[in-house]
Amino acid sequence: MTAEAQTITEDILQTERLDHGLLNIPLAKRGNIDAQIDRYVAEQRKAKQKEHSESFHRIRDQKKRVQDILSKIGDFRVMEIAKPLGCRNPSSARKALYQAALSNLSKWIAVLERESIPAGGCASCWAPVGKCQHGASEWLGEV
Repeated sequence: MTAEAQTITEDILQTERLDHGLLNIPLAKRGNIDAQIDRYVAEQRKAKQKEHSESFHRIRDQKKRVQDILSKIGDFRVMEIAKPLGCRNPSSARKALYQAALSNLSKWIAVLERESIPAGGCASCWAPVGKCQHGASEWLGEV
């Protein structure tokens, strides 16, 4: 065995050995383990709290975005989307869609953002031609 290999082997053996002299030192002189544990727990609590705070703000912003999008979509289109939910008026349809959107906010935002005023439709309620009672000025978007 070479001298270099011998020193490497000795270093490994020394690091793996348990120093019994250290075990004979009283805990009070080794350091306050309780203080170390308390610091560790506080750091973990702070990291978890920061993560929850970021998640809270992200979800709150997504909920606001869903409400904004639903308020911009016309009554006729909202009623069409909410037809499977059994809603009878636009306000209850918006509430039902908002409740449904809470299950997966990011996917609902993506879907609702694709909604747009249909070509040749009413600018007020998004109804196709002949499906609403609005006047000509509203059809032209002069509301």
